[in-house]
Amino acid sequence: MNHLRCIESLLFIRGEKGISIRDISKVIDNNDYEYILYLISMIESRLENTVLKLKYNRIKKRYHVMIKPDYINLLQDLDIIKPRLSKAATATLSVIIFYYFKNKKIDIDFLKSLRTQNVKEHLIELDNAGYIKFDTEKETFEITQKLINEVDLYNLAKKIEKYF
Repeated sequence: MNHLRCIESLLFIRGEKGISIRDISKVIDNNDYEYILYLISMIESRLENTVLKLKYNRIKKRYHVMIKPDYINLLQDLDIIKPRLSKAATATLSVIIFYYFKNKKIDIDFLKSLRTQNVKEHLIELDNAGYIKFDTEKETFEITQKLINEVDLYNLAKKIEKYF
């Protein structure tokens, strides 16, 4: 069994709820604290060159995956997102743009695991702004020509690569 893949899957399935050390030990059937910390550090290093990071909540004593705030700020600082979107919608759009550059298809379930269950509201806001076309019944979305035309994706990709 690939322990690293199991923990990563559990992190994305649980979303904002996150996972605890105890959850990890149950999944991998191993109580070795050092080994668990090693696996966590491996996940952190795998997420290093992405818009995602692993965060530990000291109060809840749980790990969860989140979007790096610096990436959201980068999009806002470059002032490429017009009209101004809520911070939550900008965060969702930042993930969509990042994975668009990587030529990876993402779905609404993946976004829900990173964001909140309110991701539909974010997608509706992005649809209203014209950046994506969101089908609420099928729960699918795609990038629109408006986003491609208004945002210089090539230069943004270069800036993102330099940033990360």
